[in-house]
Amino acid sequence: MNDRNDINQLKEKIDNLETIINESPDIIVMKDGEGKYIFANNHALKLYKLNKDSYIGKTDEELSLVSPIFKQVYKAYMESDRQASAYGQSIKTDEVVNEQGHIYEVVKIPLFYDDGSRKALIVMSRDVTERVQSKRDLAESEERYRLILENTTDLIFVFDKNGRITFASPSVEKVIGIDKNRLLGNTRYEGMHPDDIDEGRKVLQEVFQEGKGKSTLFRFISAKKETIWVETNLEPVFIEGEVTSVVAVSRDVTEKKRLEDELKHMAFHDILTGVPNRRAFLDKLQEAITSTKNDKFALLLLDVDRFKWVNDTFGHGVGDNLLIQFVRRITKCLRKNDVIARLGGDEFVVLLPHISHENEAELIATRILDSLQNKWEINEHEFVTTSSIGISIFPDTSRDASALMKCADMTLYKAKQTGRNNFQFYQDPSSDLTDKVMVQDLEKAIINNELFLVYQPKYNLATKELNSVEALIRWQHPTRGLISPLEFIHLAEDNNLIIPITMWVLEKVCIQLKDWCVKGYKKVPISVNISAKHLEKGTLVEDVKKIINSTNTNPECLMLEITESVMISNPSLAIETIHELKELGMKIAIDDFGTGFSSLSYLLKLPVDILKLDKSFIGELSDRKNMSFVDAIVKLAHNLDLSVVAEGIETEQQHQILNQYGCDFGQGYFYSKPLISNQLVKSFLENDELMKFIK
Repeated sequence: MNDRNDINQLKEKIDNLETIINESPDIIVMKDGEGKYIFANNHALKLYKLNKDSYIGKTDEELSLVSPIFKQVYKAYMESDRQASAYGQSIKTDEVVNEQGHIYEVVKIPLFYDDGSRKALIVMSRDVTERVQSKRDLAESEERYRLILENTTDLIFVFDKNGRITFASPSVEKVIGIDKNRLLGNTRYEGMHPDDIDEGRKVLQEVFQEGKGKSTLFRFISAKKETIWVETNLEPVFIEGEVTSVVAVSRDVTEKKRLEDELKHMAFHDILTGVPNRRAFLDKLQEAITSTKNDKFALLLLDVDRFKWVNDTFGHGVGDNLLIQFVRRITKCLRKNDVIARLGGDEFVVLLPHISHENEAELIATRILDSLQNKWEINEHEFVTTSSIGISIFPDTSRDASALMKCADMTLYKAKQTGRNNFQFYQDPSSDLTDKVMVQDLEKAIINNELFLVYQPKYNLATKELNSVEALIRWQHPTRGLISPLEFIHLAEDNNLIIPITMWVLEKVCIQLKDWCVKGYKKVPISVNISAKHLEKGTLVEDVKKIINSTNTNPECLMLEITESVMISNPSLAIETIHELKELGMKIAIDDFGTGFSSLSYLLKLPVDILKLDKSFIGELSDRKNMSFVDAIVKLAHNLDLSVVAEGIETEQQHQILNQYGCDFGQGYFYSKPLISNQLVKSFLENDELMKFIK
């Protein structure tokens, strides 16, 4: 009974074993000592498309005749069979065993009888295609990344939790010029810009703590001491949910940064002059307003006088060069923290922060105007042009940026109206007469005889004798008192009152000349300033003729002073008009000569008699360049048979220098202030001996 149970159990075990072998995903076959198949599991039969009857007792060669698949691989099988039997031990090999090219890991186990003869060969094959392919893919991937790492220009670093560098790509040596091995294991971050190290450590720590990638921009200093900007992405590496390291990939963006900086500079700076533009200045202005607590600051709005004339006469190339040099001169007049900006065209603005009193702004404005008195030498052209400046003060004028700019602009306009080449501070219209009221009062002044004339003597510098006088207008306002012509002449120009006023002056001068002639005083010519607008209107000659005839005045006693600006708008009309005035018998003088707004070539065409040197040159006679310029003008005038009058002489030294240069006549407070008619008569005309200047 026990024997039968044992047999049954053994049989059951054998059946179970056979089931396991048959259902195994591996291929399992067995050959006898002669190489004939005695067993093949289901997987083998399926793979080779065989059944039990077709393989039992057959050799590999015989099976190849009935199985096309087996035919492809049997020779390799037979070779490894011989090797296993020859070695007398199991062998392992990789073989392709089907038409799909699957790779199998094959183990062949030889069995022998006690006498050493071959008993059987067990063959077990496992499909390892995916494993082999994965291994191959991994190898290819490693090789690919190795090539990328060795050839990339990006800088790649790996950091551990302690901030140590555990990996540095070969590109470190190419880009920065530092041996990458020197970086490994340390936290000094050699080559990184000293100012960026703390920020770099901070970002690295944040990536470890937050487990999120971050981007940052910092600098390296190369072995050649060049600054290299890098854009860096830091990404955390997780193992089992924990950040174990951080990979940093840095890309050289130096050129990109340079272009960005250049574009930013272009966005906030004037391309021509290099100074901040309107946008940048308004930001600085707002910043000054926000940050200023108890301090004052000044805003100087200025432009180039007669800039259009420069462009029209010499071309835009000279105009552009003038703006560049204009900025350079002004910059030299400013303090370290002052800011100059170009608003557009020929308009500039200067911010003077931290001033205690408006006198500081006045000092710098004066310095700027003085610097612009010297002639410009551009592309073989020589000329003089100045500037007009309008000034507003924070917080006195306003605390608002827009209002400060507007008030400075209004004041600039006022500076231009009062003759250019000067500066004006903004004054609240509520504290003074408005322009509208002033114009209305000026209209009444002509009718109400509120205007009167004063006369400033002109002397022969060589003989020190009185030569002539200049008629200057004054306004005695009924409530405001004496008003300077600087305050109302520009209003007269802008409101069609200048010609009526000029006619009034001409008539008064002619009446005065007639009165002196009747009283037997020595003949003293009187000069009258003529507005460019009067000449442009085209009635000047007829108007002068009419007054001379009506007053029966000797035209030889009348001189007309015309500024250089009359030559700008209509040169041919100016030349024709001056010729006609000369034919009447009067003398013509070019006023404010040297301010550079007309071509010297016109002097050859104009029948003028006198050049009047602008007072700006006289005030700077201590400057060698100005002295040479004045000397040159005097010589030029004399070569053209013209006399020269110097305005604004205030010192003995100026008198001596001008006399030394051969200047013919002079006027200014050094000789006499302007006098009313009675004073002039008593001081000079009643006695010939008094005609001589004695200081």
